Amino acid sequence: MSKGATSNEKLSSELSQSFNDGDAKRADKLRKKILMNSGASLSLKYRAILIAAELKDHMASLDQNTIDKISNYLYRSNDWVKNKEALILFGNSMPRMNSTVLKRRMKQVIKEYADINKFSDDVRRRISTICVNYVFNAIFVYKTDVCVRESLDLIKSIPANDIYGLKKMVGQYYLDYLNGDQKHIAELKDLLERCGYSFLANHLDFDISK
Repeated sequence: MSKGATSNEKLSSELSQSFNDGDAKRADKLRKKILMNSGASLSLKYRAILIAAELKDHMASLDQNTIDKISNYLYRSNDWVKNKEALILFGNSMPRMNSTVLKRRMKQVIKEYADINKFSDDVRRRISTICVNYVFNAIFVYKTDVCVRESLDLIKSIPANDIYGLKKMVGQYYLDYLNGDQKHIAELKDLLERCGYSFLANHLDFDISK
């Protein structure tokens, strides 16, 4: 791997970590650093923009022109659903996508990866992350049930091991939420907090008043 590619991988990893930690200041610093890096790919630059905007204000301040540019880049190919970079951007851009487009694209993802366990761990991680992001946005942002159960079924079908454990816990949280199981919702949030996932526990649902 070239030095430039290694540097981009490191920046991408740091960007993911800033998101997982809910560190908006760190994400914005990385955004600026990545945008100034002539060797950074366009997909990484767009991802940095999306993550920084998500942590800042759930993308409310992201301008439409930028959203359109990312959307055009994302769907420039008919087989986008098989492209790693496109899938990552799809997962990151959900909060500001057109509702009709989002539902149509998610149906494509579900169809392509219905038999999820025939794919590699890397692909399964990526698709299960997309499913988690989609369920959150479908329930709390777009108020739709389209592809919600299918996404949760996909998460439920992946192996119960140390690779996917957190994804399966979050999937179970949303199943309990949809079933109105307040007891297990509270227990799962408490468990996540006690295990050090406080940011995740506090952002499993979305209070628009905050």
